[in-house]
Amino acid sequence: MGSLPTNSSAVASPQASPTCEARKPSDLNIHQVVLGDILFRTWYPSFYPEGLVGKEVDTLYICQWCFKYSTDVSHFLTHVRLCPHNVNGPPGRLIYLQDQHSIYRVDGEEHQLFAQNLSLFAKLFLDNKSVFFDVSCFDYYLLVRHPPSSEASTLGPQIIGFFSKEKMSWDNNNVACILIFPPWQRKGLGKILMGVSYELSRREGRYGGPERPLSELGRRGYMQFWEARIAKTVLAMKGKKMTSVSDLARECWVLSEDVAASLKEMGVLGPKRKDGSVCISKKAVREWVARTGTDLTPPICEEGQCRSRMRLPAKEGPEAPYRGTRQVCLSSQEADVHHDPTLKLMVYYGLFTTGEDSDFAVQCGDRTWKLHRLVLRNGSSYFYEACKDQRFKEATESRIELKDSEPNVVGMLLQFLYTFDYHPEVSGKGPLQTHAWVYAAADKYEVPTSRSCPG
Repeated sequence: MGSLPTNSSAVASPQASPTCEARKPSDLNIHQVVLGDILFRTWYPSFYPEGLVGKEVDTLYICQWCFKYSTDVSHFLTHVRLCPHNVNGPPGRLIYLQDQHSIYRVDGEEHQLFAQNLSLFAKLFLDNKSVFFDVSCFDYYLLVRHPPSSEASTLGPQIIGFFSKEKMSWDNNNVACILIFPPWQRKGLGKILMGVSYELSRREGRYGGPERPLSELGRRGYMQFWEARIAKTVLAMKGKKMTSVSDLARECWVLSEDVAASLKEMGVLGPKRKDGSVCISKKAVREWVARTGTDLTPPICEEGQCRSRMRLPAKEGPEAPYRGTRQVCLSSQEADVHHDPTLKLMVYYGLFTTGEDSDFAVQCGDRTWKLHRLVLRNGSSYFYEACKDQRFKEATESRIELKDSEPNVVGMLLQFLYTFDYHPEVSGKGPLQTHAWVYAAADKYEVPTSRSCPG
């Protein structure tokens, strides 16, 4: 692997790092990290287990592919040679690929150890991150850099940042945590993550934004992103010399308060109208772009091979039955989200993963799911009798045990009852064998394989 040189450009600059007052050496439990073959300083303490790394460590060695850590360099080098992600690439699903960068979506529930290790590493550079171990309710979107063939690199593809997103955010947050690792900061890469997060919001039909409060560094980054997005939208409006904040919010899929704050920062807000609304002139925005030299190029390319597990309804109309998962290209036309049953499916998925308001439990082997009678009864004749008929103890005890079944297969079947989809990779077997198992379980528990949207 070679030597582990200190990369001077990797050490955070005063502009990119926290203030000296906020980053006192006495507060740090880990002073510097080696990520792959790059050495750089940390900014904040993290909650690495003292039993594994000690109370205070000068250097922590971290695998650049899976974020497992060690204080022993020989153990670290041995792991790096054997790490499965060294060969197989990042976990999760590729959703975006353009030029030298790609985005992978990682389910925190499916890859808990990876998500926990990533969160512990990120805390070294984030002051307000609080979720480290309960990662099952989050998706993680990894930004991966692919070095060009002309660039000499011993690392190959490298995870250089990420953002996390709650699977079900009641505040419509499209980002819970966002970070570009220090060696790659101040290169405009954060805008790629922001662009993906807002594209996901647009597909979901929700106006969202990052979780608050934002750090000062985060606030500056988002302000630059919003300003460029707003300016591009304003200048692209044909036949209109003026526009309003509410119109811009709808066009940009950005919250009205974030649009207003950005316009105020840009200094392009016009006088208030009699009805209290504020308008923005194209001329003022055009002058702002020329004065600041802002690049209006979109951070993500719509020609990129960006795919999502977003489910779209059939085109017959709002009551059309669900037709399964589609791999959707960014440049494709989206369905009218006003009547999109996808939004309802997202709510059902949140109920399935959290067990909120559960009134019935299903047990199989060592696993128990907190579920809902209404969904079970509507999706299965077997569960209908078990939930409703008071002659059965399952109905009176609000609990049923499924024997002679594989827990992973039952879990996928139950997820199908809620969302009409499941993740075959959970079984650890090939997709054909997994689909056969789920189909057999559906037959056993009387689950129709063709159903319309619940509710």
